[in-house]
Amino acid sequence: MLKNQFKPILCFVITVLLCSSLFSQQIIKEAGIRFNLNDSLWKRNANQNDHIQNAIIYRYKRTPIETSDGKQVIPNITVVVETVKDSLDIMVFSAMKKIKTPFDVEEVITPDKGLLQYQNAIGYRGEYTDRTGIRHSIIIIYLINKNKGVQMVMDITRELYDEYRGEFDDVIRSIVAIN
Repeated sequence: MLKNQFKPILCFVITVLLCSSLFSQQIIKEAGIRFNLNDSLWKRNANQNDHIQNAIIYRYKRTPIETSDGKQVIPNITVVVETVKDSLDIMVFSAMKKIKTPFDVEEVITPDKGLLQYQNAIGYRGEYTDRTGIRHSIIIIYLINKNKGVQMVMDITRELYDEYRGEFDDVIRSIVAIN
């Protein structure tokens, strides 16, 4: 009987190890948060921790995706961290930042809808057209943790969004505070 139970347990352990090795926790220590990224697809830029005007920027690039017409598209995720006042409300913070990033909002993402687990956050899904006329899908998550305001911007061309949306949803779902 023990032999019959061993095989399913072994399969489960191997599956967990294989899946967990593909994803790594990306720690944004300044903001006290982390999220998961698929290491086989996403890489953090080597020249990291750009410091600009009281902010720290983390940049992540995905391996290129070839479009139907043969073009290479590189989706990206940018995380901007800055100090905010303890009293700043997430709605005020997101409004202050969103006004500087014009795009057509199609959906509001809140913790009560299930995708976004982090409570002191709000997000927006939308689209914009770049300078070359290409339409992009964009997701921006705004959150506050330990007097740090965070903007997480996820960008991909509209043509590829529906097929690769799950990768961004996995990132959003995995955002948590750390001690």
